[in-house]
Amino acid sequence: MADQSKTSATVHPPPTTNVRPPLPSNTSCPYSSIRPAPPTHHKHPHNTATIRQENCTFHCLFFTPFAIGSVIFFLPIITLMILDPELPKFRVDSVTVSNFNISPTTPPLLSGHFTVIISARNPNSKLTLSYNHLDAGIYLGSNQLSGTTLPPFALSKKNETSLTANFVAVGAYVDRAESENLVFNLKIQMKVRYKAGFWRRVTWLEAFCPGLSVRTNTVKSGSSSDVWSLIGGARSCEVC
Repeated sequence: MADQSKTSATVHPPPTTNVRPPLPSNTSCPYSSIRPAPPTHHKHPHNTATIRQENCTFHCLFFTPFAIGSVIFFLPIITLMILDPELPKFRVDSVTVSNFNISPTTPPLLSGHFTVIISARNPNSKLTLSYNHLDAGIYLGSNQLSGTTLPPFALSKKNETSLTANFVAVGAYVDRAESENLVFNLKIQMKVRYKAGFWRRVTWLEAFCPGLSVRTNTVKSGSSSDVWSLIGGARSCEVC
């Protein structure tokens, strides 16, 4: 019994394993110290509002005047294209000359009472026309024999009216060659206003009616009681 108690116990080394001990928690990721931090984006509401305000200011300063200018420039053109205004039409229907006389003096003197019937027509289908300040004159060649004024009038769309112009010439100087042909001209200067709704346009126009040839109805002319009339039918007038 004494021998067995003195016998030394055999010490065995601990078994070896391939399991590595865990790293400390603060070094669980060895590359964390060299990995760059993700970029951070800081939103600045104040800066965003400022940028938007600057953009709005730029657009307002640039595009608003451009838009207004475009409207001002193109609106009259578009309006004219839609309304398509036409010049008024004039026509001389008849000319009557009474108490007509040309003196044998040099230069000749012409006297007579002229009655001219004129037709005025509005060719526009979308516009009404108003005529004012109508000044008419009867000419023999380049010499004005007499002048008169005509009453103002208005014409609705596609409408027509008749005017009577009376001229009295007393001792008007004329050229000898012109006094032998007796081809008269008529001029009418007027102020015309185009109207369509709120749209208005005012312009000055002149109607020129050339080639108004007259002759007497009697076989033997030369008496002051003779009546001279237009030959060749009605004459259209040039309006410009």
